[in-house]
Amino acid sequence: MAGLQKTNQPSLVKAKAPSMNSLRRSNDIVNPGGVHLPDRRGRALMKAVIKTKDVGHILTEVASLWTDAQASFLSIGQYLLQARDIITERIRERDPDLEGRNLARAIAADYRSEVLDHLPFGRTIAVQLESVAKAFFIENRFRPEEMPNSYSTAYVMVRMTDEELEKAREKGALNASVERRTLLKFREKVAQESEEGRFEALLDRRDRLQQQQVRIKQELERLNRDIDRYENGDKD
Repeated sequence: MAGLQKTNQPSLVKAKAPSMNSLRRSNDIVNPGGVHLPDRRGRALMKAVIKTKDVGHILTEVASLWTDAQASFLSIGQYLLQARDIITERIRERDPDLEGRNLARAIAADYRSEVLDHLPFGRTIAVQLESVAKAFFIENRFRPEEMPNSYSTAYVMVRMTDEELEKAREKGALNASVERRTLLKFREKVAQESEEGRFEALLDRRDRLQQQQVRIKQELERLNRDIDRYENGDKD
């Protein structure tokens, strides 16, 4: 028809709550840029659970799913880092004069509007996932065998100091099965020991200074006696 123009842009329809049938069909979704992406939520929710009377098989399946959970949050974190890099590079190319706080604000604004606002989880979780991926893949702060199967537990590790991490390694506290509360208690204990250690060090230093003060006082007394003898003409 003469009055119509074709367009490649997909028409956006207001999303409705997904039914179980729609989950099974795994419909396409449209991302903020207007590109169709496969919606794998249905397949993930409908993952087959095999009926079995073998407890050993159940434990194997649970262990496999638990490991998949670890790989998933690390992969998500890597994707978030990649998205931030893409946005940062684009902004630098668009406005080379931006730097410092102005650059950081521009990156944060675009990252929020293009990424954070469209995630299936909150911004706090996104920050944690990104921080964990950065610490693991870029900063190399953790070994693969030390990575927990929970992103919230891994985030506690991210917030630990290098000294705390080394002490945790010495205690064997960094492993896939470690719980978040265990690491939090460990940090509290290390902090308490550090405080006690600093207090003991202050007491030791005070004692050393007091001993030096006594020695100096004794030396001054001897020196004054020698000076008095010279002044009184007794040089022997």
